[in-house]
Amino acid sequence: MYNMISFEQAIEIINNQKSNLDISDIILTEAYNYVLSQDIFSDIDMPPFDKAAMDGFACRIEDLSNDLEIVENIIAGKQPNVKIHQNQCTSITTGSPVPEGANCVIKIEDVQVFENKFVRFVADKTNLNICYRAEDIKKEQLLLKKGTLLQPCHLAILASAGIYNVPIYTKPKVGIIVTGNEILEPYEKISSAKIRNSNAYQLIGQLQKTACIPLYGGLVADNKESIKNKIVELYKNTSVILITGGASVGEFDLTESILKELGFNILFNKVSIQPGKPVIFAQKDNLFCFGLSGNPVSSFFQFEFFVSQLLKKVTGSNVCDYNLHLPLNTSYSRKKAERTQFILLKIVNQQVKLIDFNGSAHINSLADADAIGIIPADINTLKEGELIEIKLLK
Repeated sequence: MYNMISFEQAIEIINNQKSNLDISDIILTEAYNYVLSQDIFSDIDMPPFDKAAMDGFACRIEDLSNDLEIVENIIAGKQPNVKIHQNQCTSITTGSPVPEGANCVIKIEDVQVFENKFVRFVADKTNLNICYRAEDIKKEQLLLKKGTLLQPCHLAILASAGIYNVPIYTKPKVGIIVTGNEILEPYEKISSAKIRNSNAYQLIGQLQKTACIPLYGGLVADNKESIKNKIVELYKNTSVILITGGASVGEFDLTESILKELGFNILFNKVSIQPGKPVIFAQKDNLFCFGLSGNPVSSFFQFEFFVSQLLKKVTGSNVCDYNLHLPLNTSYSRKKAERTQFILLKIVNQQVKLIDFNGSAHINSLADADAIGIIPADINTLKEGELIEIKLLK
């Protein structure tokens, strides 16, 4: 039997764990949702030259009151051949290099062209309309930090830096075991006293958002040998195992005793949170195991705060999706404040509003949630407009 620990203590225990990270390369087209294993620096200035910000005519701004002779046509990808002198201009397309001597690009809609050789500026004023060399990125500037979970915008940055073989941490495999005599798969016909397995598919989705590969081990009855055999089966090929159901102290709550028999060190088994108090975190060699609640909303919260924190260790990710704060659009109160409370929130106009939540089996409430609110222990009330810490979900 272990003492119940605080939410903060549980996070600290997880953060203190060590994990081996394997490094590899992957081609850019397959790098989405992998974690960078090294810092990425730019090999060039961006833009690499002064370039036109729009279609028009490159000229000297001091000549705008005069008719300008067109001395060259420049298209994207072509290097200018002619230097611009007094009362001269070049026709230029967006993204093309600005010729030497020009300090302005006037928009094509702000000029009149006559004799196919001259242009006259007819607007009252103009911006310079030039993107200057290195105004976005300087050569050798840090572009992406080691630990970045690669999203589509990062792939564009890697491409601009000439990175096609991307240095990454390999994705760890995470095993999922769902226990319970009452559980059926979604494709099975529902019958009396049975419920459908939602936990596995929720966890698979949560894992797919991280840099992990989920391995679903299937349903296992509330039987000690069956659960033990499934853990041993997954042990060989995974870095983390998630077991839902059996984390509490009832007759069929077998997870903790099985893990002890298999030589796992139980790091905690009860955290002062609501919902989701019974949660097991265990370690053996390089393998970690969580015993999560069988209630889907509780297991969702346990994953988002505990499992995801560990996954940063085993994937090398530096993602930070909480320590953010937004104001409440209404007041909040609770009768008891012994535990850290998680509440579901929707973000509206840079504020958060509470979503109706009827208990730890109320999975429909998750569909509308943009964030989870974290109310510390010993806090009974929050006033309208008061800041609340949130963890983003979307």
